[in-house]
Amino acid sequence: MKLDLFDDYVALIRKNKNFKLLFYSRVISLFGDWFNLIASASLIASLTDSGQAISGLFLARFLPSFFLGPFAGALADRVDRRKILVAADLLRIPVVLAFLLIRSADYVWLIYVLTALQFSMLAFTESAGNSFLPDVVEREDLVVANALLGTAWSVMLMIGAAAGGLVTFWIGKDGAFIIDAFTFVLSAAVMWQVSGYIGVEERPKENSSETTFIKGVQYVWQHKPILMLASLKAIGALGYGALNVLEVTLAEDIYPLFDNGSLSLGIIYLFSGLGTGLGPIFARRWTGENFRLMHTIILLSFIAMFASFLIMWQASNLWILLIGVTIRTIGSGMNWVFSSAMLQMIVPPKYQGRVFAINFALLTLTQSISIYLGGWMTDSLLWTPFHIALVLSVVPAAFILIWIAFQNVLGDKIEATGYALT
Repeated sequence: MKLDLFDDYVALIRKNKNFKLLFYSRVISLFGDWFNLIASASLIASLTDSGQAISGLFLARFLPSFFLGPFAGALADRVDRRKILVAADLLRIPVVLAFLLIRSADYVWLIYVLTALQFSMLAFTESAGNSFLPDVVEREDLVVANALLGTAWSVMLMIGAAAGGLVTFWIGKDGAFIIDAFTFVLSAAVMWQVSGYIGVEERPKENSSETTFIKGVQYVWQHKPILMLASLKAIGALGYGALNVLEVTLAEDIYPLFDNGSLSLGIIYLFSGLGTGLGPIFARRWTGENFRLMHTIILLSFIAMFASFLIMWQASNLWILLIGVTIRTIGSGMNWVFSSAMLQMIVPPKYQGRVFAINFALLTLTQSISIYLGGWMTDSLLWTPFHIALVLSVVPAAFILIWIAFQNVLGDKIEATGYALT
């Protein structure tokens, strides 16, 4: 394992052209996504005055992926994954441009419809993208590749959200939506250049009954350690999902900078990006490709999330809140990157599309539940964001105990290269 922190990441981009293109495509698309989030959240906030209305926006971003996941996962195991990623980018362009039609509170419903259409493509990009990575990257580079893609998400969160807040503040929401549409054009163009990877025709031939989503569910259910790994993101999201609602409320109503909530929200997302980006990079320096050490990182990730909720509970100003946000996203970033890498390391290629579809469907389901509860606690129970953060801390606290028990049950079956299961 090299001592220089970024050497392995730079080397992977230099030596692997296909991964470099996949990485650049991801960066471009994510940059536009964060413009869209700031603009649409600000649009909802300006047209309504409801925590549940903001919850509806985030539900529209996540729930479609839950319902489309079964189809998307099976599709990713049957057809060319690169073509799925390109098609998903192109289909989102007209949807994003349609946001320009929204001019008054009478059209709030259209925000939800367009958001649901745009983010329904996530079911396809997540299952195809995660299962495509082992097609273009060697097994020993999977943790590096996942950490680098996670860092791309984080850096674009920092740059895209901060820039989105400034653009929305300076030139308005329409400019942010136009930029978002243009990024999908560029992303598709870059992804189309990927070539020479392991294509669908080179995967093991199976009859159609073996590539159904039900077969994928049966595979996951029969392999309980894989079921646990596929649930990690979902369990984390059950805790932090509601924070999507709380952060908008905190930015718009409690800590607006210069009386502008978009600017505060952009800064919150900037610090979120710092956490999700740096956490996996420093963690990977310790773990290398050691599967057993990755298990320990998952435990540390939930400890970080638990601590962050307690800090947010006591946050008396924006800067203390940002400390809590950074610690939480260090934990969620490590959870995301290492759970993905472990699944890619041990799940056979013929199942990966469906396994990651299950992984993402569980995530969107629990995140949607958490988001709804966050809006409900805000509007119906009249709880403050700080009290809600305290309640949410129960989720990571409980899972810390579950994960310790899980590791004790497996014991020596957790090896440096995976699970020794018969």
